[in-house]
Amino acid sequence: MRSYKRLCNLVFLGIVLCIVAVSCGPREKYVSGEKIEIQYWGDITPGSWIKVDDIIIYHVRNEKTEECISVDEDFFSLNNPEEQMDTVFLPARKMYTCIGEKWILLDQPIGNLATNLIIAVNNSSAKIEDAGFKLEKVYDYDGNAYTTSQGQVVIKRFDGKKIRVSTSEGYQASVKRLED
Repeated sequence: MRSYKRLCNLVFLGIVLCIVAVSCGPREKYVSGEKIEIQYWGDITPGSWIKVDDIIIYHVRNEKTEECISVDEDFFSLNNPEEQMDTVFLPARKMYTCIGEKWILLDQPIGNLATNLIIAVNNSSAKIEDAGFKLEKVYDYDGNAYTTSQGQVVIKRFDGKKIRVSTSEGYQASVKRLED
């Protein structure tokens, strides 16, 4: 009888330890609120990311090609229906540009990061309905040309729902919830 009781205690302890071990896994740090401020302040490097609700935005550096051809694309998007998440690629702070016939690595203004972010999150909400393309703006930008040029974006949703924002480790922007 004692060994049965000891066995039951060990099984119970094992189950508790398994539950604790599974629940203590790595968690994504995030900021959630009806209005979120993102203030870029540093060098956003290739591989860095920011996630706004279900939209993940990776920063990439364009590559030099043999011919010096300038590409006007600021970003491109991939829709992954299996994961119910859009993936958007935006330029990092430093990017190659073609001037004359030479490639030059330039620092883009920090305001471009802020501008591209709000355009990207709104464009990712585009839907294909019937045989047409419909752009439903989900996010509202709350700011002006000066604050954007300084790398600041304040976003909120048109439907009033909370926004959830998380970033990669070392992402050079502060993210905070604002009170109305």
